[in-house]
Order: sequence, then C-alpha cells, then structure tokens
Amino acid sequence: MDKPSGRAPGRYDGAGYFVAGERDPAANAWPLLADDLCHTPRGVAAHYVERLTRPGDLVLDPYGMSPGLIHETLASGRWVLVGAANPVARLALRATLSPPRPEAIAHALARLGDAPREDRSVQQYVRGLYATSCPNCLAPIEANFFVWEREAGNPVEKGFHCPACGTQGTAAVDAADIERAHRIESRGFHFYFALDRAAPTSGPVRERLSQLIESYPPRALHALVNLLTRLDRLTLGAEERYALSAILMAACDAACPLHARPGVPGRPTHLGLPPTRYREVNVWLALEDAAARLSTPALPAVPVLERLEAPPTAGGTPAVFLVPHSARGLAQLLMPGTVSLLLTEMPRLDPTFWALSALWSAWLWGPEAARPLFPALEQHRPDPDWYGQGLRAGLMALQPALADDGSLAIILTDAEPILLESTFLAISDGWRLSEAQFQGNGHVQARLLCRRPGNEARVPATGPTADLRSLTAAVEREIAETVLQVLRLRAEPVGWTWLQAAIHSDLARSGRLAEALVLPDASSSPTTYLAQCVRAALIGLAAQVTLEPPALEGEEEHWWLADWDHTIVPLADRVEAAAIEVLTQNRAMSWRDFAEAIYRRFPGLLTPPAELIQACFSAYAPEHEGVLWPQLVADLVALGRRLGFVTLCQEGEGSWPVIWEEESQPAYAFTLSDSAILGPLLLNRPTPPEGCQPCLVLPAARSKLAAVKLRRDGRMRQAVNEQGWLFAKAHLIRQLAQSPAADRHVLKTIWGLDPIVEQGAAQIPLL
Repeated sequence: MDKPSGRAPGRYDGAGYFVAGERDPAANAWPLLADDLCHTPRGVAAHYVERLTRPGDLVLDPYGMSPGLIHETLASGRWVLVGAANPVARLALRATLSPPRPEAIAHALARLGDAPREDRSVQQYVRGLYATSCPNCLAPIEANFFVWEREAGNPVEKGFHCPACGTQGTAAVDAADIERAHRIESRGFHFYFALDRAAPTSGPVRERLSQLIESYPPRALHALVNLLTRLDRLTLGAEERYALSAILMAACDAACPLHARPGVPGRPTHLGLPPTRYREVNVWLALEDAAARLSTPALPAVPVLERLEAPPTAGGTPAVFLVPHSARGLAQLLMPGTVSLLLTEMPRLDPTFWALSALWSAWLWGPEAARPLFPALEQHRPDPDWYGQGLRAGLMALQPALADDGSLAIILTDAEPILLESTFLAISDGWRLSEAQFQGNGHVQARLLCRRPGNEARVPATGPTADLRSLTAAVEREIAETVLQVLRLRAEPVGWTWLQAAIHSDLARSGRLAEALVLPDASSSPTTYLAQCVRAALIGLAAQVTLEPPALEGEEEHWWLADWDHTIVPLADRVEAAAIEVLTQNRAMSWRDFAEAIYRRFPGLLTPPAELIQACFSAYAPEHEGVLWPQLVADLVALGRRLGFVTLCQEGEGSWPVIWEEESQPAYAFTLSDSAILGPLLLNRPTPPEGCQPCLVLPAARSKLAAVKLRRDGRMRQAVNEQGWLFAKAHLIRQLAQSPAADRHVLKTIWGLDPIVEQGAAQIPLL
C-alpha cells in the first residue's frame, strides 16, 4: 500500500483535559452484540482524528470493536483500516456499518423458514417447540420466552401474548409447560451435532466448547441446530447469506443464558454456570427480532470493503477496509509509514465473549474460521498479564507502519480496572505516554495518547534499578507519592478506580512499569508484583490516609487524607464555583459546551466525574433563579414564632443568621446558602451552640447537587451525622411560613434534601 500524501501541520501531544464526548443513543440499537461491542462516546474519535491527521490519511483500528469510532473516523474524511480477527465481531461491525438491504433480510428469513422439516416447515417446527396455553382464556398460543430457576431445574414463568383475548404479560407456568420443557434431552443428537460442528476432534478445545454448549437450554440448542442444518442446504446469493448469517448469530447470542443479571448489560467475566435465574427465548422470535433490528440501521450506511486495497493518494471517497487480520497480521501487510494514526478502543477483557465467539464462528462457518480464537479458550478467567502481553506484541508489530510523526490514541469506555492495567502494560516499554486523562467510578473512561519513544532511552527517569529489592522500593515510593498527590490535589475522598488509574499512569511515565515486565525474579507476574507493591505502599501510608469501605455491594472503597488541609477547597466545591462562573458568562450555553468548559478548567488528576458536572449544570440552569434571602430570613422568623419558638437574628461572619430558642436554650440554628458549596459549612464552620441543631436552607434547585456531593464525600456525611445537620429547601420554608395550619409535626416533613412532604401523598399538608 502506498503512503498517503499530506500530514497534519504542527504537533499535538494531547488536549490537556479529558475529552468526554457524548453518549451515542444509537449504540444501544446496534443490531448485533450491542452489549459486547464498545460504545465510544460521540465526538471523541473525531477529536483525535481531526488533530492528528488530515483528510485522505489512513487511520488504523487494529482491534475493531467500536462501530461508532469507525463511523466517526470515516465521517471525518479519512480512510479507515479495521483489523477484526474475530469473525463474530467482524460480522457485527459489518452489520452495523453496512447492513444488508431490508428486502434481502426478509427474503433470507423467509427462505430459511420455508425449508422443510418432515411434514412441515422449519419455522412451524421451531415455533411449535414453544407451544403453551393462554392463562386467561386457555387458547393454544406460543410463548415469547420462559424464565428458569436453575436450582429448581424447571421454568417458573412464561412471557406471552394471546391473539384470541388480547392478554399479554407474564404468568406462572403450568404442568404442561414443564413437561414440554423436558421433552428434549440435554445430550441428544442436537448436542453432539453442535459439538462436532464446532470441534470435530477430541482435546482441550472440544472440552471447553462442550462446556459452552451445555450452558444452552436443550430446547434452544435443539432449535438452533435445526436452523443451522437448513442453512447448509440453502442456495442463497451473497447478500442473502450475509443477512442470514447475521440474524442466526443474533439468535445464538439471544439464546445463550451466559449474560449478566436481567437488566444488567454484559456477560460474566469468567465461564461458569448460567445465572440462578435466566430467560429461555423463543428462538424463532429472536430471529425475527434480529431481522427487524438489522432492517432499521442505527447509523447511516457507509462503504465497507473486505479486501485490503490501496486508498488513492488524492481524490476518491474514503471507505472502511474491514479485514480478517490480527494486529500482527496487519503489520505484515502494511508498508512502512502508511498509517497516520493508530486509533482504537481496547477490546474488553472478557474470556466468555471470546469463547462464545469461537463457538458461534464454528457453527456458522466451520472450525477453521474459529481456529484463530482457540487460544482464547484456554483463558477461563481474565488474565491481565496474558492479555497485556498480547496487546503489547500487536502494537509493537504495527509501529513500523506508523508515520514518523504518527500517534497511538487509545480510548477506554466503561472499562474494568484490569483492562486499564493490561493497557498500560501493553504500552509501557514501546511507547512514550504523552497524555493520560481519566474519569471513573468503578469503571474507567480513559484517553491515552502515545508516541514512539524515538531516540529516548527506555529507562526510568531516575535511572534503571539493579535488583528486585531496589526496584520494589522505588515502585512503592512512587506509588505512595502518587496517592498523596492525588488526595492533596482533589482534597476529597477518591475512589480506588481513580487512584489505580493515576498510579499506573505515573508508573508508565517513569518507566517503572516497563521494568516490571522484566522482573529480576520471574516467580511472580507483573500484575501480581504491582498489586503487592500497591498493597505495601498503602500499608505504609496507614497513618496518613483513611479508608472508607463500600457502603453498598458493587460500590468501591474511597480514600482521603487523615489530616487534610482545611484551607484547600474540596474539588466538588471548586467545580460548582467554576460552573457558576461559566454559566453566569453564558446563560444559554449548551450542555456539551458547558461540560467541555469544566473539563478544560479541571484537567488531569482534577478531572471531575460526569455525575457532578451534570448536577452542576442542572442546578444552575437558566430557569433556576436565586432566592431573596432577606425575605427568607423574615419567613424563618415568622415561622419560628408561629411554632412557639423565640427567634433571634444575627449578623457577622461565622454567625448563624437565625436561631430558634425554646426555654432560653437554642434549639435550631439556621444558615442560608444560595449554592450547594458544602465544604466551608460542614468541614470548617464553627459548631453551633451546645444542644442546638444546625440547619442549612438552600434553593430547591441545588438540593440534588448537594445530595450528589454528600454521596461522594464520606467526610461530609460524617459531619452531618455527628453534628446532626438538617437540610431544608427555601420554598418549603416559605410555604410553611404562610400556612395557617403549620405546626411542629408538619415541620418534620420538610427536613431533608428529598423531604417527606415531596414524596407522593405527603405533599397535602403544605397545600
């Protein structure tokens, strides 16, 4: 392939801030593997493409897992070469980027459905497997799905729609449903056909695929085998076979119970038993659903070529090359300097998806098509070392194809921390990390920009270490310094995901991560070694940092400085102050422009979470005006007197503007705020008089923002609990002050950021 002409002027080493982009709603409507492909936020790929290349350049995505990234790169006027060694992922990408025509899809499905099966069509046979009766009128119908309890070994519910009486929904199964579910034995002809089709010869691959096949409900597997055997006998045109392969793969996916809990996207990260409660779909209805989705493209169709051809050096319409090659396979095909930018979303570290991809590939195209995926079948659980080494070898092999001033841009969206760790291992010794920006809470959003190291020595800035002991000491010291730096800069509790990202970023920059790849003592893997160093470093910081365990299952632990500097404003409060300034300057600012303005002000280790930025934007939207505080003070005075308190007004810094006394003793001390900036109030404010309950009154529009801050900051929650803080919305104080029926019982209903009085029927007392 000839080198494309022209390069982008200047040098770009990163935005200097987190490029968030926007969540693309089309991603949830992708026709195939919507839970397994990457959902790159809209605008992120374009950001890097437009700054690192020029129109007509070639951009290479060696891992081909993000339709949005590919589509956006092509829309920017660049040629896109996509390596997709996984046949299943390649089919999903093609179906999303360049789906078959609706008439070809309909014709292919009709041909399959009309294929004979004894005395009826295969469609009639498969649909008959899901025969049931309407629980309302007892008419014979077919079930949409059955819900199984694994421990019971039986279906317990069915989803249905009755054409006769119009009833639909779910209902308990009856004895006939259970009897039909067990008519098909688990290891009948269909099981061995599916196994022989995937792995004809004995060995570890056959054993692994056997486990996968056993995860399918026997009825679903029986239905799929009946369809696959008819596929082999059909004479179809190229587009119709493409369409039929796509919808059959979607049915294989839908029929597999190895998904997360209902309503939770994604698959388990290691192969095991199906969930304790799982759905058995009607396989024919799954085919029809896939056909409908494939006929309604989520993205505008683009030209996709399936052979690697040379793009023109000038003119011509850019297209996508979607080729069946791994990163190392692509490296053997590309001429030096051909690629202007390596841009990719790293594939998820998901052995279950890879194993299922091997199974589906073999079912649809034969064992030879699945053979490149067979090594992944050995990975029963995520192995970041194995994965990182594979990524590292692939990216290093592609370096010669990269132009002299080319870059590697890596995007991670909703990535688990182990994927971040593997990614850093992959770039640690062969690339110079120009920029690393993160956002995350449990899962990571990352933007990494790398360049070739050139003539720079690939050794740590502090010099190479001579032995394992000195390396360990240097790594632990660097980890401790990073943790303290992050906690000081943010001045608030920090989640472990964020700390881990910062640690690995700094270790990659310093070269310590590269040294961990070639440990003097090879008895432990790089990730195990680094985990031990992190643990030791945190133990060494025990007197300086505080750990807050997760409050709920699925949440992560948070860390903060045991003795924090009270003069440093917590990050959340700084973000709110910046939001006020930004929106004051432009009240009509769009959400996207506002978010970018905030990210620009808080780059690197200060990148705030998206939830906080959204809460700030909502709290200060144009329709939310401030509160007339003199009037509110008057309302508090009037309300206190109506409730039988003696009310006092105070002025001066640090004072409590309104105090309610009872029997000459302070009962409630009120402070008023037009913002949700809580740090000075909860962490630094003098405590109220003894026996007096502190109260914060703020506008209703700021209440959600305040709730977000309290949820994120364990120190503030602790202060609220220890000092007994109460919160009230200004408009509720106003309503209560004007209500003749106000009493102390009603007063109790207005306390809180989500008060009882605003919860359903309890609103009546203030009306």
